[in-house]
Amino acid sequence: MQRFPFFLLLSTVMLVAWGALAPRGAAVAHSVEGIDVDTAAAAPDTSVDVIAYFCKRDTTCYTYEHSRIKIKGGDTTVMSSVQEEFYVTVLDSTAQGYRMEFCPTSIDFPDATAGDSIDFSSMLTLLAKNMVGRKIVFTLSPEGKLEHIKNWKALRRELKDGFKHMIDSVFNRLPQLDTVFDRASVDAIVNAQYDTEEDVINSLGELSLLFSCHGLSFPLTADSTIVIDDDPDATMPQQVALSTGILGADDVDPFDEMGEYDYYIDLRTHTDLPPSMISLVLKGTMALLGGSEKGSAEVKKGFDDAVKGMKDLKCNGDGRSVISYSVNGWPKHIVETKQVEVTGTQDGKSLRESRIDLKSIDWSSRSWFNF
Repeated sequence: MQRFPFFLLLSTVMLVAWGALAPRGAAVAHSVEGIDVDTAAAAPDTSVDVIAYFCKRDTTCYTYEHSRIKIKGGDTTVMSSVQEEFYVTVLDSTAQGYRMEFCPTSIDFPDATAGDSIDFSSMLTLLAKNMVGRKIVFTLSPEGKLEHIKNWKALRRELKDGFKHMIDSVFNRLPQLDTVFDRASVDAIVNAQYDTEEDVINSLGELSLLFSCHGLSFPLTADSTIVIDDDPDATMPQQVALSTGILGADDVDPFDEMGEYDYYIDLRTHTDLPPSMISLVLKGTMALLGGSEKGSAEVKKGFDDAVKGMKDLKCNGDGRSVISYSVNGWPKHIVETKQVEVTGTQDGKSLRESRIDLKSIDWSSRSWFNF
């Protein structure tokens, strides 16, 4: 049997787990000076309030990039990457909120096969081809918080069908996976990711990221404010750094028609993942995937063998979100980075591996004030 890829599994699973549990803007804003994140009523001279002031027929085009990177030793490998062009337009603007339309105009997968034995590029292209030109109607609250997706059940069905085809391709190309992973369990896990409307919204990563901080209020501070979560019941205590401010005239995008009051938010988190969390997540993942008796036994033996040789195991997560906005609330530039690093000693050999999830969104063109 091949050596159990302990660090590979650990860094990948913990990136997913930490990414799901790490605070987004709401949690950070709430932990800093106890701001009420459900409203944006703080005084403007002491806070930055992320509020949408969109007009009917406003249209903004964006470039979205998402990469997953592995760093092991001195080697850096791009595991997957996607580049997308999309637009967002305002169909209606009322006192009750906004009705919007999101549409990808192109999706490419450069470097998607780097370091992989499976042609993920072709599978991802097949999954994405139906999304190009697909218009998705959604609604925002008056502040700009993403609330609903129209016909989300139809979109959920397409997502499930697409991922089922991808799973079929993987198992067909690597039949040995049947001896380790239970196919029905894998299908069930994937389907469970798209059960609710919130799941579907989260699956549209570029859209949910675009409006992730709308409706929130952040203290206005040019200097980073460090907050250490001292909640004894916290699953993963965190250190949080927050920096917000108004962009100076020299920093304003020359294509921003309203730019002199543009503003930015910079959120950083550091989390030390406790061994109890590492063990819990890994065991839970293996229990779900190793559904067959033979597969469960093989995975368990490999895990146990790997753990026996492990010493000084440490795992930590670092996250950063930098977002700049136009004064009317349209996002201009977003960079979100999540990194999990695992270090330790295995069979006397020092090991270190990192997984990085990097997303960026930049506006490319705008058509506003089309009254």
